[in-house]
Amino acid sequence: MQAPLPGNETERLRALHATCLLDSEPEERFDRLTRLARQLFCVPYAFVSLVDQDRQWFKSGDIDGVVELPRSESICAHAILDKQMLICEDLCKDTRFADMAAVKGAPGLRFYAGAPLVLEGQYSIGTLSIVSTSPRRFTAEDITALKDLAACVVDEIALLRERELRHRLFDQDRLSAVINRIQAQQIRYADFNKTFGTLIKDILQLIDADFGMICDVTASDGRESMALSVRVVSSEGQVFFPDGQAIPNLNRLFYQTLVSRQAMIVNQVAEDPCPFWRERGFPQLRNYLGIPVMLGGKPVTMLVLGNRRGSFDRDTVQFLQPLLFTLAQLVQASAVREQKREIQSEILRLSQVASQTTNGVVITDIDGRVRWINEGFSRLAGYTLEEIKGLSPGRILQGEESDRRVADQMARAVKDREPFDVELINYHKSGRPYWVHISCNPLLNESSELEGFIAIESDITDRKRLENVKDQFIANVSHELKTPLTALNGALSLMQSQSAGVPVDKLLDMAARNGRRLALLIDDLLDTERLMQGKVNLELADYQIVPLLEQAVADNKPAMADRAVQLVLNLAGNELGRQAVRVDQLRFHQVINNLISNAIKFSPHNEPVTVTASVHDSHCKISVTDHGPGVPDNFRPHIFKRFSQAEIGSRREHGGAGLGLAISKELVEQMQGEIGFDSVPGKCHFYFTVPLSEK
Repeated sequence: MQAPLPGNETERLRALHATCLLDSEPEERFDRLTRLARQLFCVPYAFVSLVDQDRQWFKSGDIDGVVELPRSESICAHAILDKQMLICEDLCKDTRFADMAAVKGAPGLRFYAGAPLVLEGQYSIGTLSIVSTSPRRFTAEDITALKDLAACVVDEIALLRERELRHRLFDQDRLSAVINRIQAQQIRYADFNKTFGTLIKDILQLIDADFGMICDVTASDGRESMALSVRVVSSEGQVFFPDGQAIPNLNRLFYQTLVSRQAMIVNQVAEDPCPFWRERGFPQLRNYLGIPVMLGGKPVTMLVLGNRRGSFDRDTVQFLQPLLFTLAQLVQASAVREQKREIQSEILRLSQVASQTTNGVVITDIDGRVRWINEGFSRLAGYTLEEIKGLSPGRILQGEESDRRVADQMARAVKDREPFDVELINYHKSGRPYWVHISCNPLLNESSELEGFIAIESDITDRKRLENVKDQFIANVSHELKTPLTALNGALSLMQSQSAGVPVDKLLDMAARNGRRLALLIDDLLDTERLMQGKVNLELADYQIVPLLEQAVADNKPAMADRAVQLVLNLAGNELGRQAVRVDQLRFHQVINNLISNAIKFSPHNEPVTVTASVHDSHCKISVTDHGPGVPDNFRPHIFKRFSQAEIGSRREHGGAGLGLAISKELVEQMQGEIGFDSVPGKCHFYFTVPLSEK
């Protein structure tokens, strides 16, 4: 019959496990008491039994070699239910025990007497029992004697616990001394290698192990991996890898310890994870303890210990816990010191670069006020350090065209102590706007505390202008290509259908005209590319000016007819005669035709476009005048730039990619002339000069 559980079973088991007696080695202190009990009571069996959750285990003595029974077959499990001794003079006559295997079968037990072992006056953890294969009477004197022997067993358990406590206190004192010594070395010495070595040696002596190591935890390809930090140390104090070295072939055992983030104990290692130990004279790894050391919820290092005399257990891990915090502090201090060294080196390099770079460099305090600027910043913004020190760069450099969203982003980043990377318009001291790229990062001291910000500023005005030119170019060319292509495709479709009633010759004329328009646009694009690369070669020769102008007027008659504009060549009163100019004939016609074409496009219907020429010293001045709207004031500085047109509406109404005047300016200047314009509302006058022939 299985015994019921005591009312305090949970607390009783906790008290039992706290003794650390279960599954321990035999001890003479208990064996002498069981020998004495056998002799005193003349019985074949006497034992100290401990009743665990599911079993009865014999700390001393046995029954014919049996040292453990199921709790369901345990007479002692009944004995611990009462603080009084359990006596059964004939087990076969007691219904609780008659059917038990040890009673019905071998060895045929008949008598039992068991005195409970009561700890702290309330927890019966087991019994001192005597049993016999024959029934017998148990006198009052026998009861007293067995109680006295049981009290001796309890006293021995108490002495063990007291001695264990003294050992623990002694070890705690040693552990505290190690911690204090390591902390003192950490403050006194800059050599962390020496401190780590001392720490490992002390740990090995504390727990009586052969060797150990401290491993750094590093990230690789998004996964946590390990590289051996600082050293491997033997119990004799011999240090390997004093400067820290990555050790290959760390097998699954190490990796599992790291990723589990829990201490791992293996007391029978099947595969040696570190063959390099044996290569350096260590014996093969027999047992292993790996403890990840956490800081801020993440593993920062791992303590690995090997070949302890005896075995590793959870008590070892618990004992080392105070030391792990010191180890984490030591690793963190080492990392901070290394970071400080790297920062100091970086600052030295940065100061050298900052003084020599053409970019602007500005250093501010934590509130964003200027502490230092380099010469590049002064060139970029126009301010000296004396003028801007202590001020916020944003309040001085930002203006009407500065993007407020970007400015607010910068202000938030400074407030939140975060880096930022932006582009915006700043203003030079003179009031001139310029585009700037700003890359700003926090400056941290050796304690990782914010000390200020450093910003690198690059002038990107030219890049922004080119981006704008590119955008305009794409828009203009897309439109200019689409317009003649649409007309050309329309004419061809009408010719193909032969059902629109439009004369074929008129459709052919439309197709040819738009084809020429496409060809001119492509020529302009090619000329622009050639001019930008300096690949336009002029063939200069002497030509009479009057025939050149007459040819230009004749070339533009079709456009004049389409727009119902009068094209007038006015040479009256000029003494040109047979005056010659030195030009490239093809490029001269390209320039004059562009000016006449523009004048026709912008002229009202039935209004004249006048072409005139006059001699001035060594140059001939050719002028084209129209009565259109003129050039807007805000567009005048840009009129000779590539892809420039006055406004989107004008561009769509009059066409053009904005290349003609830019090309004309380049060509005129290459022919040693000048180009310009005068404009008022209702009249526009473009002119250019070319040199007279020296003959």
